Amino acid sequence: MKVYLIGIEKGREEGREGMTEMLLMNIRFRFGKVSSEIENQIKSIKDTEKIRDLFTKSFSCNNEEQFLKLF
Repeated sequence: MKVYLIGIEKGREEGREGMTEMLLMNIRFRFGKVSSEIENQIKSIKDTEKIRDLFTKSFSCNNEEQFLKLF
């Protein structure tokens, strides 16, 4: 049972990392270079729902300053 739980947790972590990278790619595409401030803030998020929410809302931001207000 323990190995099973470790596998689930690893899968969740890999999924969160993938979502984080997709969000960063979107921000880079839309606004150019991502500041270290934004990158560090995004990478520190552990809640996948928060990452998903930021990804969705990032499409309505016109610049990095607007995106930072989402935090």
